[in-house]
Amino acid sequence: MTRLLLAFAPEYLFPLIITAIGFGLMVGLITRKVAFGIIGSIILFLLLSPFISAIMEALPFWVLLIIGTIFFLSMARGVMNSLFGRGAMDHFFGNFLWALFTMPFRIVGYIFGIRRGR
Repeated sequence: MTRLLLAFAPEYLFPLIITAIGFGLMVGLITRKVAFGIIGSIILFLLLSPFISAIMEALPFWVLLIIGTIFFLSMARGVMNSLFGRGAMDHFFGNFLWALFTMPFRIVGYIFGIRRGR
């Protein structure tokens, strides 16, 4: 989830993030492996950002809506996962995605059910 947050962070925040990582490393809040992983991700995003920008500008609006929805759902799942636990969120999102999947079929069934009743 950290890499997902870094992907959407503006570039002017990266020096502040690197400073916070250095401070956390000095104090002992994070390990060296985690610090190098986050800094490596930042360097990777800085190198790939022109290519990602060009791809995102070339995509149609409906694809961007799908990507935004997936991003929102993954962020919501991460927040809820930290609040309620992994098992509860797996159960909730399973039911939620099943309801989203069956909604068009229920709507079609409702429409045809009304027409049969007339």
